[in-house]
Amino acid sequence: MRTAIIVAASLLVAAAAQAQSAPVPAGAITAADPASIVKALQAGGYRGAMKTNKTGQPYVESAANGSTFAIDLYNCDDNDKKIGCKTMLFSTWWKPEPYLTVALANRYNSKSMFGRAYINDKSELVLELPVTTVGGINQANFEDLVDWWSNVDNEMDKLIDDAAKPPAKPAVVTPTSNRSAG
Repeated sequence: MRTAIIVAASLLVAAAAQAQSAPVPAGAITAADPASIVKALQAGGYRGAMKTNKTGQPYVESAANGSTFAIDLYNCDDNDKKIGCKTMLFSTWWKPEPYLTVALANRYNSKSMFGRAYINDKSELVLELPVTTVGGINQANFEDLVDWWSNVDNEMDKLIDDAAKPPAKPAVVTPTSNRSAG
């Protein structure tokens, strides 16, 4: 029995390793090739540029709905140099404001199937959408993904706009009498 479990576990590990190292079709977009992400963004009519963060790690910068967003690289063979990555993470954030609260993030998370929102340790509202690129993504699927991200970002913008509005002033009610003069 123990041997059967060890054999089954070994087969699962081997299958997972093979899936991650499976050949990627020519022209596919992958996190392992950040230039393919830039090229795909540009081909889809978006701005796309390679950037480097404060710690020297590469990421892709773009924009949708008039807002800048980043595509960070994760699940890498070398996380420090971002080599051999398998996952890209679309993300954007808003500077702290009193109306950007955990309750707002929770409201988004409870209503949205895609993306996740949270308040980070700098009190910024963060919106993210992780995507695996194992096996590659074709251009049509990538453009659909960016469109999904645009919708995710737009949904959050609507929630933020509603939260930023000052509360409505209560209506002034004039007392009336149901009695007739008599």
